[in-house]
Amino acid sequence: MEPKYTPAWIPWSNDDGGPGSMRRLITLLGNRTDVTLVSNQSNSFRAAAEDGLAVAAKREHTITPRSRSTAPSQPIVVALWPLLEAMCLAHRITPAGGTLIALQWGDTEQVVPGWAKACGATNLRTDEQTPPPAPELEEGFDLISHEGNNGWTRGFGADHATRELRGLKQRDDFDLPTLEGAMILRGHRAEAIKRLEGLAAKV
Repeated sequence: MEPKYTPAWIPWSNDDGGPGSMRRLITLLGNRTDVTLVSNQSNSFRAAAEDGLAVAAKREHTITPRSRSTAPSQPIVVALWPLLEAMCLAHRITPAGGTLIALQWGDTEQVVPGWAKACGATNLRTDEQTPPPAPELEEGFDLISHEGNNGWTRGFGADHATRELRGLKQRDDFDLPTLEGAMILRGHRAEAIKRLEGLAAKV
């Protein structure tokens, strides 16, 4: 599913004992300030500023899922080592025609790679597009999303989603991170996506 913005991601690398993904981001952004940073915790912004990302030191350019302030409107949004909640927020606040760049933290973290696969994001290490899901998977994701207007709570929506998941899990190209990413792209909240993952785990 193509989002309204340009999606990109930087896979994790641990160069010389530090996150190489941050160095790549600093190179890409330079001194730009038309950027909003999103992360799960504010200490990520302090760490990024210490690594040399100047905009991370500007409080008015940062937001977390727990922030009470309104998200600043900037054309570039960076999801800084996000977990599910921050990735959902970053997707939600990225403007149409803007750019969302997501940085992976650690080679076992799968929120960012799942989102990247779900939307065919550009890998900024290789400048290659991440292969998006097959059309049959996309159709299944659409059906599951349609059943999730109540957050896949008990009842009709959960039952139909479970039946669709049972079929999708028979496919070799199905995995939970891509399901998660697909639901982020379709605008579902983190709490609902976690509930859906619970259903998928039981199938």
